[in-house]
Amino acid sequence: MQFNQVIGQHSLKQHLINSVNSGSIAHAQLFLGNEGTGALPLALAYIQYIVCEEKTAFDSCGKCGGCKKVQKLIHPDIHFSMPITKHPDIDYKAGQTPHCDEWIKEWRTTLTENPYLNFNDWMLVQKTEGNTQLNINANECSHILKFLSLKSFESGYKFLIIWMAEYLGNDGNRLLKQIEEPEEKTIIILIAENYEQILGTIQSRTQLVKIPPLMDDDIKNGLIELKQVEEMQALTIATLAEGNYRSALQLLTEKDDSIEKLFLDWMQLLIRKNKKDWAMFNEQIAKLNRDNTKYFIKYGLHLLRQSIINKEKNAALAGLPEREKAFCNYIADKLSNDAANELMQIFNEMHFHVERNANAKILLMHNSFKISNLF
Repeated sequence: MQFNQVIGQHSLKQHLINSVNSGSIAHAQLFLGNEGTGALPLALAYIQYIVCEEKTAFDSCGKCGGCKKVQKLIHPDIHFSMPITKHPDIDYKAGQTPHCDEWIKEWRTTLTENPYLNFNDWMLVQKTEGNTQLNINANECSHILKFLSLKSFESGYKFLIIWMAEYLGNDGNRLLKQIEEPEEKTIIILIAENYEQILGTIQSRTQLVKIPPLMDDDIKNGLIELKQVEEMQALTIATLAEGNYRSALQLLTEKDDSIEKLFLDWMQLLIRKNKKDWAMFNEQIAKLNRDNTKYFIKYGLHLLRQSIINKEKNAALAGLPEREKAFCNYIADKLSNDAANELMQIFNEMHFHVERNANAKILLMHNSFKISNLF
């Protein structure tokens, strides 16, 4: 993967490029960022830049032998570790535990298809059932140590990527010496979302690289350039994704205009105070699954933001469908700034509670009265 294929993170890309060109590559780094911010793609682009035989001041060439092998995830100097369970095609002996090389074929396929995958995506690949837990176990730590003890095959470097390092339990202490004092030209990159769940002994031995949420414009441009999405649709999805490119891709796949229509119909009932229809309509909304309910609320937040921008800056709503534009104009004209902000707060609280599996039917009915009273 080249840096130009990684969504946004421009200053961070430049920092990584500068570290290579100045010869100041830290031997153990912790890439810390929320889901969908691009930690894993950045790590791959970073490694590809290091091994590239014809690198420029801005990116790897993408054409040399080293680049092609990194792109195909088959470079012999890279070892991937990730949370795993037993592979269904392997007959394990009593007491035998799995290691990551057994899942490398599935890992390459999944990562090639979606470099912005999250933990749940990887769980689905492994078809985990019941209380099966994924982790990076003692056997995998032994394989890591064996890999790190070998000489480089091609690039002069050895690279270890530990994805979702939160799942490296106490067995990870076996890696401390290698993390603290690795062999020359050994680069260890741990990738994580939750800093508190990482072993403190590992935290103190790695250089922290914080990866911020993506900017809306970066997500929008990524959707336009890489997925050929129309600009207005890309802008809407980018706003709803809240800095998470994986979420943007999911919204692109699952985007359902009927949910948008449902939201506008619901708001129309609340504005007109048709209370006799609320219960039936709220029951219809409550039938949505959790992801679609979250989209329903985030879509409402998006339109409210558009309304506030329109009111404060007298900005045009070009590109919005006519019904959405009419709704935004109505909100801007009808509600005071305080009322509009209160409405935003209601929707934010609804999203918070849906995230925590609140009963959607009760939540909607409770907030129907609060929203209607603002008009």
